[in-house]
Amino acid sequence: HRVAHVGAGRAENGLSGEVLGVGWDGSGYGPDGTVWGGEFLLLEGAAARRVAHLRTFRLPGGERAVREPRRAALGALYEALGEAALEKSEIRFNAAELRVLCSMLASGTHAPLTSSAGRLFDAVASILGVRQFASYEGQAAMELECSIEDNGSLPSYQIPLIETNECPMIVDWAPMLCAILRDLDAGVSPGKVAAAFH
Repeated sequence: HRVAHVGAGRAENGLSGEVLGVGWDGSGYGPDGTVWGGEFLLLEGAAARRVAHLRTFRLPGGERAVREPRRAALGALYEALGEAALEKSEIRFNAAELRVLCSMLASGTHAPLTSSAGRLFDAVASILGVRQFASYEGQAAMELECSIEDNGSLPSYQIPLIETNECPMIVDWAPMLCAILRDLDAGVSPGKVAAAFH
């Protein structure tokens, strides 16, 4: 459906020829079997090609991560930091839960890969302490946006584009996540971090 969104945007704006569209939303399976939601799609006539996407991470428990942003946070931190993520104070699970979820992450069982921008927003909302459980999709992201404070001189976080030997390229959010953790450790308020994230 992301191709349909980009195609609709092209038609609505009267564009023709090649169009690069960004499909960032919640999550849904892509043709490669992973959960998409952070794609850059090149439309050429009726054909579409995925030319880049957000770095993937695992969602422990799959669909449950939509209702539990803390699961998206664990998956993103595990992708960025490996097992060192389990020692972060931002992880909000008890020891028994963590054992099960870590097993899922390590094996990939019941932990699909996602490139979803929505799940990345959920992860950041959880890390900042904004929302751990959600009643509806998008709740954590909306509350994260509402938590924004004037960030003063805190610059926006950098997200590098990694070229690979094959298409698609990777939009690597992991350095940003590490910078967020450093800022929190340094005492920067979650609202200022949310502003820099946005």
